[in-house]
Formats: sequence, C-alpha cells, structure tokens
Amino acid sequence: MTSNDPGHINNLTRAQINALRQAWKSLIEAVNKEISVPTKHIADSVYGDELFRAMGYDNPDVLLLRWLRSRKWDVQACIHQIIETLKWRRDWGVQELVAKGERAISEEEISTNKTYFMGHDKMGRPVCCIHPKEHIKGQFPHEFSERLTVFCVETYRKLLQPPIESVTVIFDMSGCDSKNMDFHQVKFLIHLLDNYYPDSLGLILIVNFPWLLGKSWTLIKSWLNPTVQKKVQFIHSNEELSQYIDPAVLPKRLNGAQPDFKYVPPTKEDN
Repeated sequence: MTSNDPGHINNLTRAQINALRQAWKSLIEAVNKEISVPTKHIADSVYGDELFRAMGYDNPDVLLLRWLRSRKWDVQACIHQIIETLKWRRDWGVQELVAKGERAISEEEISTNKTYFMGHDKMGRPVCCIHPKEHIKGQFPHEFSERLTVFCVETYRKLLQPPIESVTVIFDMSGCDSKNMDFHQVKFLIHLLDNYYPDSLGLILIVNFPWLLGKSWTLIKSWLNPTVQKKVQFIHSNEELSQYIDPAVLPKRLNGAQPDFKYVPPTKEDN
C-alpha cells in the first residue's frame, strides 16, 4: 500500500478527512485526560512523550490513518487503541529497546539468522525474510523472541520511504516441521500487528509450505483478521515468487542472487 491508495494520506474522501480531524481532537483530549495535565504540557508527559516518539518515523497523519483504517473509521475505537498502544509502549520499554538496538537482543538468537530485511519488492516495499526452520520452539525464552520481534517491527518502520507505507514478509517454510511451529510466538506476532502496528502488512508470501503442516495453517488462519487473510499468497515456484520480487535482491536460499544473510554483531566502535 502507498500514500496514494484509497483511505491513505493522498487519497481521502471528505468524510475521511473529517474523521482524521476528529481523531486528532479526540486523541489530544484523551491523552490530556489520561495524564491530567494542561494541553500545553502534553509533550512533556509520559504518554505525550510516547506519542511523539511513536511518530518519530512517520508523517503523524499517516500514523493516525493506520488506526482509523484498521478500526473501520470508528474514531472512538481508534483513539482507545492508540491510548492502549501508548501504555503498552511505555510498559514494554519500546523506546529503551530501540535506543539499545541489537545490544538489547539475545546475540545467540539473532545469530540464527531467522529473520532479517533484504531488498524491496516490485512495489517498493521493504522485504522481511523469515525462516521458521531456524526457530526451534523452546530454544529461547519467550521474552527473548518477543523482544527480537518488536525490534524487527521497529526496524521496518525506519525502512519505509514515502509513499510506501507497508512491508512485504516472506515466510520461507523450507524444512519446517512440528518443532518449528511455535504457536505462542505466532499469536504474539498477530496480536502485535493487529493492536500496536496496524495496517503494516502489504503482502505475506508463504514459500515452500510443507502441506503436512496444513492443520497448523488452518489454525493460524483462524487467528488472522479478514483483511490480513487477503494479503496471504502461497508461492509454489521461483517464477511465481519473481512476479512479486526480483530474484536479484533475494538471498541464495530463496534462489536469489544475493549472498545469504549472516548476522554480524556490533563492535565497540559501533556504540
């Protein structure tokens, strides 16, 4: 999705523009009520600080429109979820995670190379590659994997360049079996994207899916909202994948021309 698509910043109806204006008014009132300080001091408050930091990568209107679209232009539902997101970001320590960067992540887990960003698809969206084969259920504490997941989502936000507003995710299911199916982690990711990073997914490409795991997919699909379900595509060949992403920007393990990703830890000079 881009800024030019219907319901996005460059393509709004009069009703949607009015909803955006009302959302801003309601958001300021809601934050004001939550922190019980005069409006002029909102930026210096806990929730105000989280709000402005959350907007650090985005056009503020673009960010607010994400929630409005995800909540079907229901302004009150939109504002409720934004306040819940600000609380979550504060309680979860998202800003501290971003500030510390990779040093806040388990080096052992990130070195599995289970997830990384490489190139862009043919629509200009950043591509996130995920290799569930490298994730073994129970190998790392849930909080380690959750921290890595949030870090990746925050990283993708930095990669967006207008008018692009979403990411493409490749799930390379090669070699996966039941030990790689971590439903706790799947639920965490779905909850994260639905509630705190709405309307972030442009396309989900599932490659080399082992149909022995068909029941697992049926269960996972039931957790996805209908909008996300429509963005899922099962890819059955290299030719089909190349319709979405040029092989020149893909790693060798996805039959592309780029070297396979290998995590390089930060050095002291990177501080």
